[in-house]
Amino acid sequence: TTLDVRGEESRRGTVAKEMIRTGDFIVPRFHGEPHFMSARPPLQMWTIAATSLLTGEVDLFAVRFPSVVAIAFLAVVIYCYSRTFLTRMGAFCAAAAYLSMLQVLELGRTGETDAVFTLFVTCSLLSWHAGKMREWNPAMVWSLGYGFAALATLTKGPQGPVYFAGPAFIYLLVTRDWRYAFRPGHLVGILTFLCLWGPWQLLFFLSEGLEGVRHIYFGDVAMYGKEGSLLRHMIEYPLHLAVSFFPWSLFLLPLFRRELREKLGNARLYALFLVCCLAVTFPTVWLVKGARTRFFMPLFPCVAILAGIVIQRCYEAAASSPLNKDWRRSHLMFAIALPLIGLTFFVLSVTGNEWTLAQQPIGFAVIFFLMTILGSGVLWWARRDQRPRIQQAAVLSIAVFFGLIVNGIRLNALLATDVPRKEQVAAIEARVPQNETIYTLGGDVVHPFSF
Repeated sequence: TTLDVRGEESRRGTVAKEMIRTGDFIVPRFHGEPHFMSARPPLQMWTIAATSLLTGEVDLFAVRFPSVVAIAFLAVVIYCYSRTFLTRMGAFCAAAAYLSMLQVLELGRTGETDAVFTLFVTCSLLSWHAGKMREWNPAMVWSLGYGFAALATLTKGPQGPVYFAGPAFIYLLVTRDWRYAFRPGHLVGILTFLCLWGPWQLLFFLSEGLEGVRHIYFGDVAMYGKEGSLLRHMIEYPLHLAVSFFPWSLFLLPLFRRELREKLGNARLYALFLVCCLAVTFPTVWLVKGARTRFFMPLFPCVAILAGIVIQRCYEAAASSPLNKDWRRSHLMFAIALPLIGLTFFVLSVTGNEWTLAQQPIGFAVIFFLMTILGSGVLWWARRDQRPRIQQAAVLSIAVFFGLIVNGIRLNALLATDVPRKEQVAAIEARVPQNETIYTLGGDVVHPFSF
């Protein structure tokens, strides 16, 4: 909570506060207006309101805590799903990869919708596939998938069921098991979806009508696809995604090698499902001008699990295998890079360089440098010691390093340049006569607001 409110956090927090004040938990309202910019179904605001019962008010902790919990649960879900076909080492690497992706580190500590939405979409996909692979009752399998898809719909809208049903159906087609979609259990799953989503949707419709339904689901769509070049977006978007996945996007490259694909073994169908999830959903962001990388965040866990598969198969390969050699080369690359980067930030901080990212407290710069040296030592050790725990420590060293980059180096830079909005608003409020209202000016303005 050290960083001031930013992005959509104030909007989500204000909506939750109005729900508590008015007792209306059906229609999200922003300053009494249901047709506001970036309107969402209410589930995230419900979690913020529930958290505020612990804090006593809708503060930054209440706004951000649900996202942090969602990210933590996602790591557990990824680990548990991966353990059905990977060793502890592979499952650990998959969970660590997700937690240390740059965009996850960026958004996982904010009060944006993405983390909670990702949790429900991921649970819908992975619970459905895990249940199917273990031959659970089809009614239970479809109910799990559609149940979590309903929660995703209550969080952000129709992207949830689309991101579940599309990959599931294509996977059944690819594996020639399409009849599974026509079993009675599928109908039970659809009924589960309707039972969870339907009551809120009916009450919302009775209050706001079709126009309200259209706005809360599709009000933001009009903001995208109007400006810029589609061709440029199609070229740049995959590159932006690779940066969002970084550093684990590097570990996906061996998937293009036949040698690794031939070694998938019991992970083959799991990898196929994950690839289907990515392939089916990717066009929804790749072919829309202005789509942000965070719109694809619900599929980041699939990328992390694929990275876990690659890491385990490279680690298990014979020492003379190109796959194992590449795995050890990655240790060498990071072992060299970590202390060099740590030393760079230490020198820049000590010399008072004006670069924004170089504005680090000296104490933190020292700790960061020492941590990079420690991480480098672990990676050097892991090049020679192939025990699973040592390899886990090597992956953890990489994950911790990127965690310190985003939630240490970058966070300190943001704090150094942050706008003191609380103090500004308090100063304005002190000048306004009692019983008067402060209004934001300029309509849909970007943070920080003008008053």
